[in-house]
Amino acid sequence: MKKNKFLIPVFLIAIIVWGVVLIRQQKNIIQYQKEIKELSKLNAFIWGKEADPFYGAPTVCFIFVPKDESNGIKDGSLVIGAMQTGAYALNIGSCWINRCKEMFELEKGQQYLQKWHLEDYVGVGCCILGYVEKALPEKKILENRIIQG
Repeated sequence: MKKNKFLIPVFLIAIIVWGVVLIRQQKNIIQYQKEIKELSKLNAFIWGKEADPFYGAPTVCFIFVPKDESNGIKDGSLVIGAMQTGAYALNIGSCWINRCKEMFELEKGQQYLQKWHLEDYVGVGCCILGYVEKALPEKKILENRIIQG
């Protein structure tokens, strides 16, 4: 992800929040760089690597679902996929980062859940957002890929 002073447009965040609220999930959108670095270290610890799992993204979205929600993980996963689709449509880079559940099970992660009043929620995944450094290559559409009956 390109390190950029510009933050993700407010309207994209509004779309994300609206979509998340519709299916009763919770999200936390973090743009405070100190918190992103702390949470990146938690994720890297779970990952077992000394790298930035958030790739320097200026925005990190954490998707949480109620612990007692029977379809929560599926619904939360759909939210992340929708976020990525919306980001792509707006030419914003995105990446689904795993280990959200495990990082918020750690003591430091539990402190964040308490701070955010999400003690009864479990992490589904992280979605990082940022402007891409270079244009994506154009995809070639192959011939005869549509089967008509």
